[in-house]
Amino acid sequence: MHPPETTELHFQVLAEQDRILEELVKQNPIAENKRQLLRLIIAEHMNRAGSTFRLSPPSLNEAERAQVALEKQKELLDKTSDELCKDSEVSIETVIDRFDEIRRTQQDIIEHLSHLDGA
Repeated sequence: MHPPETTELHFQVLAEQDRILEELVKQNPIAENKRQLLRLIIAEHMNRAGSTFRLSPPSLNEAERAQVALEKQKELLDKTSDELCKDSEVSIETVIDRFDEIRRTQQDIIEHLSHLDGA
């Protein structure tokens, strides 16, 4: 018997949502951490036929999310610029990783703005 195929997901949540997850972990005798709790929530949702399971609505609207992402991107660009100016021996892997993070942030911004465009 083969183990089920799995995929690891990486994503960010708002600080308020992270706080809520931490509280839920404390209240849940089954889950030991946020990762385990999220897996249980997803599994429960997937096992319900015709479920209308919904997470609580986000506390920020899309414009605010875009603003937060823009601020994060600016911080990443400033940090990268400072590192390159101060230390000419920054590894190429570090620079590539940073630009990948900046690109992911840019994709988040585009996503948030596209929701505003469709609203």
